[in-house]
Amino acid sequence: MIKSNIKSEYLINISKRIKYYLDLRQMKAKSLADAIGVTANAISLIVNGKTTPSIDSLHQIAIALNVEDWQLLTDEPLQKVQPEQPSVPQSPAIICPHCGKPIELEIKAKEGK
Repeated sequence: MIKSNIKSEYLINISKRIKYYLDLRQMKAKSLADAIGVTANAISLIVNGKTTPSIDSLHQIAIALNVEDWQLLTDEPLQKVQPEQPSVPQSPAIICPHCGKPIELEIKAKEGK
């Protein structure tokens, strides 16, 4: 019985953290599923605490959410493990909606104009 309770708490912790980072990134579960190459149903089961992700899946989820693996496993309060926000770029840039990293643009003027 104790083992079952530990597993249940573990699943709830991981699912809450994945939901948290999905919301933080404004990312849908379907997008996460596509990013890591699994079905939307598989992500749904993980996010709803119905199944435990494999270590490999957990690592792929962390990459897709732009967090470290430990941030999905820790029991520290979520506010303490927020990833650093990228600094505002000095040059024109677009922020990637999936990973939050800036995509730098270089604008060149045509000569003679």
